[in-house]
Amino acid sequence: MSLPAIAAGAATQHYGLRTAAHAYAVAAALLAVAALAALTVSRGRTVHHAHNDLP
Repeated sequence: MSLPAIAAGAATQHYGLRTAAHAYAVAAALLAVAALAALTVSRGRTVHHAHNDLP
């Protein structure tokens, strides 16, 4: 079982399918943006350290 799926099911019962679907989509988009930002920062640090190793 997936916790996000359980939360979406509970939200559907309380707020309706349309509202729950929009909230789920917004949450998924925010997680994607956060993952992309973390990846960008991680790659930036790797490139920065590689330049510091040059003579």
